Amino acid sequence: MSRRAPPNAPTASPLGRTLTVVSTPREELRELVEQLPDEHVPAALSEFKARLAEPPPQRPWPPAWFAAAEGSAPDVSERAEEILAEGFARRPA
Repeated sequence: MSRRAPPNAPTASPLGRTLTVVSTPREELRELVEQLPDEHVPAALSEFKARLAEPPPQRPWPPAWFAAAEGSAPDVSERAEEILAEGFARRPA
């Protein structure tokens, strides 16, 4: 029976003696699934299916920080035509 290295264990690099750690959460999850004993697979599968079936959490809109600060200039929308007529964001020739 061979033993596997932990999912985040450093592996030898083909570039020489340099060690690299390349792991993403998805790769780590795959490795853990491979190590899972067969008797635990049905419970884990059920848990994953339940998590995927859950609707995403609803976030209130607007967020609590929305409009939390006061602006220092008058409302730009009131002056939009004026700003555009002046050539907003154009460089002088």
